[in-house]
Amino acid sequence: MATSDLKQVGKFFKHRTVGYLPGLALVFNSPTTALLMSQLIYWHGTGKRKDGLIYKTIDELYQETGLTRASQDTAIKYLVEHGYLEVTRKSVPAKRHFKINLEKLILDLPSLKESSKLDYPNPPASYVRSKQSITKITTNTTSGITRDNFSKEKQKLINGKSV
Repeated sequence: MATSDLKQVGKFFKHRTVGYLPGLALVFNSPTTALLMSQLIYWHGTGKRKDGLIYKTIDELYQETGLTRASQDTAIKYLVEHGYLEVTRKSVPAKRHFKINLEKLILDLPSLKESSKLDYPNPPASYVRSKQSITKITTNTTSGITRDNFSKEKQKLINGKSV
């Protein structure tokens, strides 16, 4: 999807596109937890508070991420239990104030990546190829395949034999 397409779809919604770190889903074994942490990391960098707190109501996080209260609570519980997040309630009406333990997260990520079998360095950028090389690879891989021999050639590819 082109950026212009994304903007066309996005104009129907109040909030912008959420920056999401898919690698966190793999290391936390939860896309929900990764989505919440990604959003909090985004807000962490934009705040002007010296105490490092990010405050968000349940409804604000729901509007920004689509995560229900139950999903938010589950993700928060995991992050708190593992020491990546602290939560306090302040203000009237009460808002949850989050403090990310970014130092611990950064320190733990190498071992989390290893234990989750996350073996690519920086997905997906490190594997992105130009359109020209993709076309060349596709042409080289599929040349000589006809409708009649497609199944046989497909099986060769599955078995690791070149076409």
